[in-house]
Amino acid sequence: MTSSVHTYVSRLRRVLEPDRRPRSASALLEFDGLGYRLNIDTDQVDVHRVEAHVETGKRHIPQAPRTALTEFERALALWRGRPLVGIPGPLAEIERSRLEELHFTILEMRFDLMLSLGMHNEAVHELSSLTQRHPLRERLRGLLIHAYSLCGRRAEALAEFQNLRRELVQQLGIEPNEEVQHQHMRILRGEPVLARGGHHDPSAGITSPLLLAAPPAQLPRAHPDLVGRDHEVQLLRTMASEDLVSAKYAPLLYIDGAAGTGKSALAVRLAHEMAAHFPDGQLYVDLRGDTTSKGPLGTEQALQHMLFSLGQMASNALPAESLIGLYRSLTAGKKMLVVLDNAFSHEQVRPLLPGAPGCAVIVTGRDTMTGLVTMEGARRLTLGPLRSEDAVLLVKRSVGRALRQQHNALGESALPSRWVLSELCRIHGYTPLALHDLSKHLIRFATTEGRCAADAESARAAAEAVTATGTRNAPWPYGRLGRETARVLRALGMFSVPSLPRDAVAAMLGPEIPLVDRHLDLLVVLGLVGEEGGRLCVVPRLRAYTREEGLREDPPGTRFLWARRMAHHCTAAVLRSLHASGRCPDGRGPAVLHARTGAAVLTAAERAALCAVVAEAARVARDR
Repeated sequence: MTSSVHTYVSRLRRVLEPDRRPRSASALLEFDGLGYRLNIDTDQVDVHRVEAHVETGKRHIPQAPRTALTEFERALALWRGRPLVGIPGPLAEIERSRLEELHFTILEMRFDLMLSLGMHNEAVHELSSLTQRHPLRERLRGLLIHAYSLCGRRAEALAEFQNLRRELVQQLGIEPNEEVQHQHMRILRGEPVLARGGHHDPSAGITSPLLLAAPPAQLPRAHPDLVGRDHEVQLLRTMASEDLVSAKYAPLLYIDGAAGTGKSALAVRLAHEMAAHFPDGQLYVDLRGDTTSKGPLGTEQALQHMLFSLGQMASNALPAESLIGLYRSLTAGKKMLVVLDNAFSHEQVRPLLPGAPGCAVIVTGRDTMTGLVTMEGARRLTLGPLRSEDAVLLVKRSVGRALRQQHNALGESALPSRWVLSELCRIHGYTPLALHDLSKHLIRFATTEGRCAADAESARAAAEAVTATGTRNAPWPYGRLGRETARVLRALGMFSVPSLPRDAVAAMLGPEIPLVDRHLDLLVVLGLVGEEGGRLCVVPRLRAYTREEGLREDPPGTRFLWARRMAHHCTAAVLRSLHASGRCPDGRGPAVLHARTGAAVLTAAERAALCAVVAEAARVARDR
């Protein structure tokens, strides 16, 4: 084995260094004690030279596309047949596949440049021959369709698509990719997409210039209920106008704050007010910094979206640096407004900022992004929750407008009392997003059918919260209830009874908690307590939790007092029912009530409640 290695090394040295004297030291293939090492420079290896030409070409695409084209052609000139021919083994096969794919990538970048530089006919000639040898290479076939379209040869472009589709379906059972199908549909509709006539914007690079009918106007609809933000809007207006007047810097405004505080709504409202000052268009990008399902939008994705909006379909082969340069070239000298919503970090935002003055940028995000202020000169405004009165006004407007649209005659009168509404807003944290959710709940609650659905939905949510958190943790919104409201809920939950009359609960708690009814209204609206026919009950899945909380929070003496009051009230109610029916017990037999009097159902319910109340009073008395 050793002698075979020496033989191969000797032959290699003769090939690599034909002028080297026998037995003299080799400068290229030397032995270092552990093995043989080939000492050559990078520019002496074809693969390294090809990769160097490709990287140089990519860097020149935005500003010097013809230089980039020359670099790609130099790289292709180094190919001489199939790479690594005659070298067996799996490693050689892997490298061979990589190099062949690199060859196709360089070809595709070169044809992209040729089309953008107006070399349409030359591209058609070369692509026609190349696609015949590689009929399943969709990217090449798509470039040929582009080239035919640029030359005005629509019939041949359509025929090329049909040929590609037939071959893909027959051989692979698949349709052409979305990009090629999109090209096909544009040709069928007679909507030319690519610029004609050889004109080329030096900043275009490997792109397909789109024919835009009008400047982009991508701002979402402004929210009609931007309540309680007049001061913030005026402050942002002042910040923007100062920068616009100076004309030295592009206005950069950053709105931060916790989730649901209305950052996006404020940014969109401000953008609509400023739009008239930016006639070259308004761009809007959701950077997804507040979501976890898809993750934040990547720099390349955001730039591709913005370039498309500006009329350039950039190739995926372009590196991020080239996309940034192209974006800044296209926005230079223009008056545009850019809204970057839900930003994740300064690093995500920085490549998306236009480089020249004249463009304004509004950014929103949860993070403080100190770098955006210190490095980019952004003016920052932090949003907090709304004031209590503004939160109530927001809910009233939202609910009233929705009910009027539903032709509900009640309108805002269907809302709970002002105290209940204030408490609901407090429980929801005074944040606009949570308040809009509350408004939707109150809209459903405004009708009998909607109230049943809202009760069921709230009960399910409460049950899920108990299941998820366990009985040791407070399910939402119990932990945010006021002290007296929580006490009312615990008092209701202490009795193992299907329901209790509202007036009985008021009699039980009235001495300690004035205006009990408003606390009960709040619990009903929140879906923690159900109400039907004037009778109240804690939703089933919360009963165990409220009972446990009552044992922990309320002293036995207080619980006994509540139970005794409830027992007295229920006893009096039963006696009133019997007197009303004319069947008051006289001690000579059980009282029998007739259903037709309407008292039998009431008495049965009160009797069940009385038994449960007396049993609870006895339990509490034993525990005192």
